[in-house]
Amino acid sequence: MHQDFKYGDAVWSQEDPKQIVIKYVPEQTRVLDIGCGNGLLGAWLKQNKHCYTVGIEGHPDGYKEAKRNLDKAYQVDVNDLERLRQMLKGQRFDVISFIDVLEHCYHPLEVLALAKQHLSPGGTIIVSLPNVAHHSIRTMLLKGKWDYQDTGIMDRTHVAFYTRTTAEALIRQAGLRVVATEHTSPKRGLWSAISRIDPTLTAVQFVVIAGHD
Repeated sequence: MHQDFKYGDAVWSQEDPKQIVIKYVPEQTRVLDIGCGNGLLGAWLKQNKHCYTVGIEGHPDGYKEAKRNLDKAYQVDVNDLERLRQMLKGQRFDVISFIDVLEHCYHPLEVLALAKQHLSPGGTIIVSLPNVAHHSIRTMLLKGKWDYQDTGIMDRTHVAFYTRTTAEALIRQAGLRVVATEHTSPKRGLWSAISRIDPTLTAVQFVVIAGHD
């Protein structure tokens, strides 16, 4: 896979949703990355767009790295809504991102509603969700299979699965307005051409950009 985006030890391909997220983050803004992992996205935004970055991460190893990479980090399981509410009390952000997080949430609408409460006027929420309508999943179903995996679209820790339609519906149900929807499809080869006709076949993730309704 072609790789062209690097920050420190992290290399993000052209098909990585972070490539889309950074386009929608204005310079010198306050950014909250929920499910931030090691915090390298926020670190890149600090260095290149001079943003103030805050991360939420449940895994202890990711949290330790995020503390070093971000202005502030909290170790919180995103499913623990009460603790998440306490950690965010009194804070506002211009951009709030969920990169492949909400499919792990038992109550994604409540998480989005909480995020909306901490979104500044005119702010943006960016949600990346795996596309269960990807051609590989359709092929698997044609074979009568539904096989979970350790990572990817069929990650066994996913509690919900989304298509483009249901991803956008989730955003609207949370009282947000869909501004744009982009997708992480191959940028070259046959599948790139197919993505221009029907991205629901080629997208690994759909990235929904939303704002106040």
